[in-house]
This record gives sequence, C-alpha cells and structure tokens, in this order.
Amino acid sequence: MAILTKEEWQEFCKENPDHSLLQDAEWGELKSGFKWNPFFVREGSAGAMVLLRSLPAGLKAAYIPRGPFGSDFGGLWPEIHKLCRKNHAVFLRVEPDFWSNTPEADSLEYSMEGFIPAFSTIQPPRTIMVSLDGNEDDWLARMNQKTRYNIRLSQKKDLTVEESEDTVLFHNMMVTTGSRDEFSVHTEAYYKKCLDCFHNGKKGRIILISYQGKPLSAMMLFIEGKRGYYLYGASTNECRITSCNGQQ
Repeated sequence: MAILTKEEWQEFCKENPDHSLLQDAEWGELKSGFKWNPFFVREGSAGAMVLLRSLPAGLKAAYIPRGPFGSDFGGLWPEIHKLCRKNHAVFLRVEPDFWSNTPEADSLEYSMEGFIPAFSTIQPPRTIMVSLDGNEDDWLARMNQKTRYNIRLSQKKDLTVEESEDTVLFHNMMVTTGSRDEFSVHTEAYYKKCLDCFHNGKKGRIILISYQGKPLSAMMLFIEGKRGYYLYGASTNECRITSCNGQQ
C-alpha cells in the first residue's frame, strides 16, 4: 500500500486535474484542525484521501469526500481496507465525485462490490455545474428566466463586488442566514482556517457584495483545476423585501 506524503499527494493531484477540491491536501489540512486525520492512499492510477475520526472505545470512522479519483479502482479498495482495519475504523463512508450514469461512475460502482447505499449524505447529493463556454450572453441563455431577471436587475443597482478576508463579517452573515433559513453553520474559526488553508495560490477567497458601503451578501469561492466551487454563502436581512432605494 502506498501511503503518500502531503507533497507526494499534491503531485498526484496535479496528474489528475479533474479531481474534486475536497480531495485536495488543503482540505485534509482544514479537517485536521477539527478532529479528522487525513491519509493519502494511492494504488496504481487511482487514489483517495481518507479522513479518519476517533469514536468511543478506541474505534474510528473513515470517510472519503468526493473521491476516489483516477482510474482502475479495483486495486485501491483492498489498500483502503487495510488502512481502515489498521486504524480500527468500524465503517467507511464514500461519496464519489463522478456524474451518475457515466462510464466513469459505472467503472467506480463496479469496483465497489459489497458497499451498501447510505440513506443520507454528508455532502449535498446533488449539485449544479454552470458552463462558462461562450460569452456572458451565452451563460445567461442557459439560465432560467427568473435567474436572468435577477442578474440583470442587480447590474442596474449601485453594487460593489470585491474580495475580502473578513471571516468575522462572513461568519456573522452565516449566523444570520442560518437562523433565517434554519440550518447550522460552522464557527468563525472554521471559516478562518478554511481561508488560510486555501490561501496559497489564491484557491480560496471571500467575495463580498455591498451597497453604498453596507455589506449585503458574501460567498466563499474556491478554485481547483477548471472548476470553481461555491461551498458557503450568506446574506444579511438588509434590502430583502424592497430594494435599497425603497421601491419594489
């Protein structure tokens, strides 16, 4: 079994530029600050970052977020199984990154004999990928009418779009949004470490939207390979019912 170092894993990721952000060594570094321990497993042309977390009685849980990746997965699973047994993991949760009903997904599923489908997921089970082929008009044409209307309306307002490193402001927005929409949020320390881990190479950044100097919304944007990831987003309660100039 090849357990790679962080540097070796980063080189393997470069060889597979279509891998998910959640398989980056930086994601493992982030999770290491919150009770997870990353292991980088490679066998031939396939690999996976496996996260392990302690449970009571000296046991552990194992998790592969948005992985594995590469090709020829048959030889990888026995090596991951050895890692899990060595560390007393009582279960392994796998959440792949391939689109359903594709040759890549079929190949991975074929290699996963004995795995049992879970009733719930940690990562969102569905996502939307927006193609940036063509120009901005082409992008809008692929969106629904309401989305196009909202985007064009926002362009008429005096909005400011800028990068920010203010994780305190971002966390406060997340608390507001979570309270409003009834979902839990991470701590400010989590968002700060997230930004710190992905700061090198400008992989991670906060995009802040303001109106007349007043912050309205923000998102954390991550770049990996040819994809941008929108993982966390929030907004204040300002200007939600009527526009900021008082008109509907």
